[in-house]
Order: sequence, then C-alpha cells, then structure tokens
Amino acid sequence: MTEYRIKKVTWGDSTEYHPQEKFGWFWFDMYRYGFDTYEQAQKALCNYLKEPFPSVEYLEFDPAKNCK
Repeated sequence: MTEYRIKKVTWGDSTEYHPQEKFGWFWFDMYRYGFDTYEQAQKALCNYLKEPFPSVEYLEFDPAKNCK
C-alpha cells in the first residue's frame, strides 16, 4: 500500500508544506515546490489521489513513411 504524508519545513518565520509519497523505505516530495499553507498541500494531495492513473500507449513510428 502506498503511503502519503505532508512534510512541514520552517526557516525562521517562513513555512512550506511538501506532500510526499513513500517508495520502499524512502519518502519523496511529489512536487518540485512547497505550498504556503497546509490546506494548499492537502488539497494538492487530495486532487492527486482523485485523478485516475494515466494510461500509456506506445505508437509505432516508421521514418520511411513519416520523414519525407
């Protein structure tokens, strides 16, 4: 089962919240940036969990036909 959490980082009077996902023994930030409030981080994490996983399709490419 995948686990999630929100990491709170404080520098002096500045605070950021980072949604994280656990893979194996390690936690990874899900976004390249932090959020200003816990509520924003929580909303982003909820939206992520609501979205269906993307389907992947591999399409053939023939340079003889496509590169004229």
